[in-house]
Amino acid sequence: MNKRWLNNSLARGQYFILCITEKQYLRACKECGIERPTVWLRDCDQACVHFMTNKEGQRSAIVCLDDSGLSLLDIAVYLTHETTHLWQNHCEHIGEDAPGTEVEAYAIQNILEVLLDSYLKMVPKAKGYLEYKPNPKKVSTGMIELTDQSAEIITDAVQTKEDV
Repeated sequence: MNKRWLNNSLARGQYFILCITEKQYLRACKECGIERPTVWLRDCDQACVHFMTNKEGQRSAIVCLDDSGLSLLDIAVYLTHETTHLWQNHCEHIGEDAPGTEVEAYAIQNILEVLLDSYLKMVPKAKGYLEYKPNPKKVSTGMIELTDQSAEIITDAVQTKEDV
């Protein structure tokens, strides 16, 4: 697999890739040795996952997302939904009927993180949506009150953590 294919560290599960265009989907199918791929997205779908096994028996999954007209929240929701299918397929493949809830939560979190990271690398303009921008007015976050000054400290702490 070339380096566009995403991390399969989930218990050495299947490889998976995110495609946001039909052209990317067809290229990924070709790399998997699929001669007659199914349709990228049905008319009613905004996202889906195609599961496949190549001639060598390697399992892979292609996550398809048509992001046109979607907000970043919509994209996160669709990718979370498809992430759940990736996890369910993995459990079915290994014969796991009742994974532990914490294991399942971490697995879904890991897969989603990889998909979102892939999306942000493909669509750099979306990255701005995730940057923290403090509100100049006092913001209530439940039991903690943030002012501009404390919001700036939190922002610096986050940036420092990412830089490490």
